[in-house]
Amino acid sequence: MEYIAGYAWDVFHCKACGCQFTKHDTEIYDIMHKTSAISYYSDYRSIAAQCQSHFKRKDLAALRETLDTWSKYRFIIDRIARTPSDARLLEIGSSRGYLTSYSILDGRPILGVDVSREAVEEARALFGDHFAVSSDPRIAAGAPYDVIYHVGMIGCVADPLGLTHDLLKLLRPGGILIFNTPNRDALHLKRQLWFDSAPPPDLVTLFPPGFFKNQFSSIADVVEEIETLPALQSLQITVRKMLGAAWSKPKAKPIETAGRNGLTWFQPTSGLRHLLERIVVKVGRLTGLEALAPRQPTEFGLFVMLARK
Repeated sequence: MEYIAGYAWDVFHCKACGCQFTKHDTEIYDIMHKTSAISYYSDYRSIAAQCQSHFKRKDLAALRETLDTWSKYRFIIDRIARTPSDARLLEIGSSRGYLTSYSILDGRPILGVDVSREAVEEARALFGDHFAVSSDPRIAAGAPYDVIYHVGMIGCVADPLGLTHDLLKLLRPGGILIFNTPNRDALHLKRQLWFDSAPPPDLVTLFPPGFFKNQFSSIADVVEEIETLPALQSLQITVRKMLGAAWSKPKAKPIETAGRNGLTWFQPTSGLRHLLERIVVKVGRLTGLEALAPRQPTEFGLFVMLARK
């Protein structure tokens, strides 16, 4: 499977744990942040600019409104809000610092960490000296933390189990680790190997529901929540499944052609299948039958909270 030219790797399915995974590349993140090669890396720049504007005006409500547009950020902010104002926070994979900026402006003690020096330097320029690269000794020195969180990151690392164990060790007993993961059950199409919205070499592991509960329940109290799509989108996916829509391997695109908005990939659809899908969805919307379709999971809406025992 090859989304980006030069990164053609095998995809594996682990029968023991249910994960779907491929090769990890340690050098890719600085490249992605510098070039915004994939569309959502371009989005990161836009979100950071919006958040900096609110941050400079000290407008916490507007900053939250911007971040709340994405359920993964809202999930983190909601849970942090339930902790004392002096709770020590650590964000892993802080990117350009936009989510970290909310806690900074809220007056909470927080350190944002990223493997990409490019991202850390940009975050410091936008929001101040609250950020560090992953090798910085301040990370260990700041332990134990009350809350550690990461967003959209756990599927991008080489050793998600090892990382989770390491982060739990940085928590005080009763401290919480919160994050979202890619949900393998959101592979809706026949023979689908991956999400076209988040390709390798960035995203390299998809997790099944129950994975973190199975792996960590002996050392942490684990809660998982599955986010589902709205009724109309769920109906559309249900129809695709019923019509036997199959996934097609993407055509590789070179990073150099990414352009300002980054690379994206789309699945081709046949004329007849597309027409039937539109008819059924329209009928479902007009009659209210859309509510009867089984709710389908979102791609990155497997939300996890681990409380260290």
